Amino acid sequence: METIFVENFFDGDEMHKNMHVSIENGLIKKLEKKPSHGADIIKGFLVPGFVDLQVNGGGGVLFNHSPNLASLKTMVKTHASYGSTSILPTIVSDSSEVMLKAADAVAEAISEKLLGIAGIHFEGPQISKAKKGAHSEEHIRSISDEEWKIYERKDLGAILLTVAPETVTLDDVRRLVKMGLKVNIGHSAANYEQVEELLDAGADGFTHLYNAMSPLNSRDPGLVGSALLSEKAACGIIMDGIHVHYKSFELAAKIKAPGKLYLVTDCMSFLGSEETELNFFNKKIFRQGNELRSSTGELAGSNLDMCSAVRNCFNNTEMELSELLRMSSLYPARHMGLEKGCLKKGMAADMLLLSHDLRVENTWLNGIQVSEIF
Repeated sequence: METIFVENFFDGDEMHKNMHVSIENGLIKKLEKKPSHGADIIKGFLVPGFVDLQVNGGGGVLFNHSPNLASLKTMVKTHASYGSTSILPTIVSDSSEVMLKAADAVAEAISEKLLGIAGIHFEGPQISKAKKGAHSEEHIRSISDEEWKIYERKDLGAILLTVAPETVTLDDVRRLVKMGLKVNIGHSAANYEQVEELLDAGADGFTHLYNAMSPLNSRDPGLVGSALLSEKAACGIIMDGIHVHYKSFELAAKIKAPGKLYLVTDCMSFLGSEETELNFFNKKIFRQGNELRSSTGELAGSNLDMCSAVRNCFNNTEMELSELLRMSSLYPARHMGLEKGCLKKGMAADMLLLSHDLRVENTWLNGIQVSEIF
């Protein structure tokens, strides 16, 4: 049994001082608050590992381009180094063949117990052409028989779908929810009434709030208005300082019920690599600093990691650190029904050590340091 004595310990609910954390067989065995009595205390914050529900790539690989087990291992290694201990590899709108290969890769990862893979996120192809962003219009479509077969699978872990009211029916949503999938609304120009119908049918989330969705205005609250007003729906949000203004983030945090706003990265392949451009369907994506733009001008994902998202919000808003940590771990885990985001007795020791300036110093997956896994 390994015991860590840490200066600050966040269990997912509250912060504690001077905690002894004991780990055995990958689980939190014991938590004790007591003085050090000469023991070496680790400075900083020991917190739950981040849970990222929108990860397109990392470490130089894009999941759409290479939907296989090797890519998943690279993505897990890359994002774990930035504090994410559970991710949903994300496929943007693509062919049924690519979706099937991605599903098979995730199923293989889960079968082999690859740490860090919690399921899969299909961001499209059931989205709106009017709000496609950098997605390829040729792949936008209604649900085909091939895709229903993928969505019905039980070997993929947690499945998140991003859909638009323009491209799915209410019966589609009811069927998806009954099958146990999580349905988010996004990439849509739908009006408020259309969005509310999908929420009534069982959708209960929104993908990257404010981005690629009909805005709030005086005569139609749009997707943004529906997302902010909905008491049951949770919203992901990309906080790289590019996709969303920090005051818009604070507004959403004030309006949404506790637990219904969570951080995502929407990270592309650039993170952890030196690449500056990427072929993407019939266009290119260029990296300038941390901003990614397609050759046709749209924002095209991010170069964000979850730790940077937390740090950005802490340094640029009035949000408390404990709430930002929940937004990056507990809340996304709850949205997907994952037993993650907490460090309580009996739970998996998926955790990370943050320095006082909120940078990742160490990451553990099931109680094993990432440096010992990869």
